Amino acid sequence: MTLLRRAAALIDRMNFAGAVFAAAALCLLALLLIVEVATTGLVNYSQPWAVEYASYLLAAAMLCGAGWTLGDGGHMRVRFVSTERSPRIARVLEYVASLAGLAMAAFIAAALIGMALRSHQLGSRSYFPMQTPLVWPQLVVASGFVLLTLGFVARLIRLALGEEFETPTVDAFGAD
Repeated sequence: MTLLRRAAALIDRMNFAGAVFAAAALCLLALLLIVEVATTGLVNYSQPWAVEYASYLLAAAMLCGAGWTLGDGGHMRVRFVSTERSPRIARVLEYVASLAGLAMAAFIAAALIGMALRSHQLGSRSYFPMQTPLVWPQLVVASGFVLLTLGFVARLIRLALGEEFETPTVDAFGAD
């Protein structure tokens, strides 16, 4: 049991690092967009790399924090299935939903890793002026899904141990 708790704690730390990376990507995205708007408006010059890297940063911001958001209880989900049910039935439904999420996230992660490896083998580059090797942004997106997959693993570990599987750190809306 201690080994499982350690594994879940390690996954939590990895997902927190993913969330920090996502937050940094969001900050860089904001900075990039400010520079793009300023240079376009002030000197009538658009950065040739802005659209390309903005899309990569947006993907990183959206996906690299997904595992942390899952553990924090921040993902939108429908609770009508588990509300007004006995705790035992609600827990079984959480298992089923978590297993389904794990299967989907693992499938997508494997497919994205395969796509990145193919891009690397073929030397694929973006069609934008910067000609970025596509393996790098694809690996960032794949990493986000790997972290989400691990988040589902941690959730299932906690469910199996009878522990709380969502631990909200911040309540942004002040709700109870």
